[in-house]
Amino acid sequence: MKDFKVAGRYAKSLFDLAVEKGKLQEVFQDFSDLNQSIKNNKQLHTMLKSPVVPAYLKAKVLNQAFSSEFDNISMQYIELIVDKRREHLLPEIAWLLDQFYHEHMGIVKATVTSATEMGDENIATLRKSLENSLKKKIVLNSKVDESLIGGFVLRVADNQIDASLRTGLNEIRQNLVN
Repeated sequence: MKDFKVAGRYAKSLFDLAVEKGKLQEVFQDFSDLNQSIKNNKQLHTMLKSPVVPAYLKAKVLNQAFSSEFDNISMQYIELIVDKRREHLLPEIAWLLDQFYHEHMGIVKATVTSATEMGDENIATLRKSLENSLKKKIVLNSKVDESLIGGFVLRVADNQIDASLRTGLNEIRQNLVN
């Protein structure tokens, strides 16, 4: 919990700096790419978490891997985080920066889980309907969970609408048992 608070401070200061310098989009993209690289590369993840690997070596690896692609603000911030021995917090900082970015841009993340693959047309219709009702831009991810049997589960921010057949059948079963 303590680390998450520390990561929150770093993410907020990076967000504020990026907004101030007019580089929010670039910094957001850089940290999204960094987070994806850490998730996809177990060696990078292990190196960043390891207290045995010296900070200068971590900085050198990160610099070689990302300096040609990342904005100067992003690279300077990564170097600062490594200098402060907080590199193990980079995934959390990236995640929190993502949250700040989407809130700032008025974008709401939503996930629809259905029993079968939803077509692009259905996803677009659902997205448009959500955008009209919430008056915000929606980023809609789609998942498949065959155990739902039919229907869907829609999660928008902290709200969930469960219109799945599985839940309906479970409710009927509970009513019959009672």
